[in-house]
Amino acid sequence: MRSLIRKARELGIEKESGFLDKNRAEITQMAVANNHNRNSGRKGWSVPNSEATRFKKGNVPTICTNPDVLQKIHLKRNETIKRERIRIRYGMPRLTKLKLKD
Repeated sequence: MRSLIRKARELGIEKESGFLDKNRAEITQMAVANNHNRNSGRKGWSVPNSEATRFKKGNVPTICTNPDVLQKIHLKRNETIKRERIRIRYGMPRLTKLKLKD
């Protein structure tokens, strides 16, 4: 995206104000003509040949059934939160995107 913007600036190309309003009918017509996947969003529709890679009925992830795995995840998350709070307290830059109060 940035490369596209840079190239447009090099060539002196700018957005035309009101372009969408002026060409809305034509753009809508093109979108309708190119809508090849008319079934998406319909109840019961699925991507063709995707059955082989789906979760089977009754499949329960290990994380939900194994208390040891769940315990490890909780401990690791709590350690990460603790380290991040220490970094905040001492004014160091954050290492995660956790939303912790300053």
